[in-house]
Amino acid sequence: MAPVTGAITDLYLDDLVTVRTVRDGRPCGICGAGLISAAATLFTHGMLDADGRLTQPEGLPEAVASRLRHTAAGREFILSPADKHFPRDICINQEDLLQLQMAKASIFAACQAVLSALGAGPGDVREALLAESYRANIRPAAVLRLGMLPAIPQQQVLSIGNASWQGAYLALSSRRILHELEQLAKQIERLDLNADQVYAEAFLQAMNFDAPA
Repeated sequence: MAPVTGAITDLYLDDLVTVRTVRDGRPCGICGAGLISAAATLFTHGMLDADGRLTQPEGLPEAVASRLRHTAAGREFILSPADKHFPRDICINQEDLLQLQMAKASIFAACQAVLSALGAGPGDVREALLAESYRANIRPAAVLRLGMLPAIPQQQVLSIGNASWQGAYLALSSRRILHELEQLAKQIERLDLNADQVYAEAFLQAMNFDAPA
C-alpha cells in the first residue's frame, strides 16, 4: 500500500514483534519500505533463507515463532494480528518475497550495468542516494543487507526522502536552479537494459537474498 497513516514501515524482532507505522497509526497494511525492512529483519534472524523461503529456526522466542504459520501457498509471517480495530491479519508471504526478490535483483543489476558502462566499480561510488516517500524512509542497512546495491559502505548510502518533490520545488522557486537542471538533463545518456548483457547476468545472480560479491 502507499505510505499513508497506518502503513507498516519497519519490523523489529527481539523477544517480541514490534512494527513501526506511518504517523504511528494502527497497522492497516505494509508499504515498500516496510517490506524491505521486514525481509531484512527476517533474513538477519534466520527466518528467511537466501532463496527467499520463510523458515523456522530453533530457539525462536515464542512470541516470534507463533507469528509463522503454514498456508496452502507456503509459510507466511504475521506482522500485525487482527483485532477489533482491524479485521484481518497483516502478513508477509512467499509471493510478497518473490516480488521483492525480482525488484531487488533488477535494482542491483541496473547499478552493475551503469558501473560497467562507465568503466567503474563499487569503490568509485562516493554516495548512493535513496529517494522515497517523505513518510517512509528506507533504511540503508536493510537495503545493503538484502544485496539491493553493490558493496558500498553503509555510511555512503543516504536516505533523502521525496527527491522528486524537492526537485520540483527547487525548479519552480529558482530560475538559476531550473536553468542548471535543464543543462544537466541535456547530458543524460540512456542505457538500454533490455539489451545489456551485464544487466542480464547480474539479474540472475542477484535473485537470492545473500548479498552478491
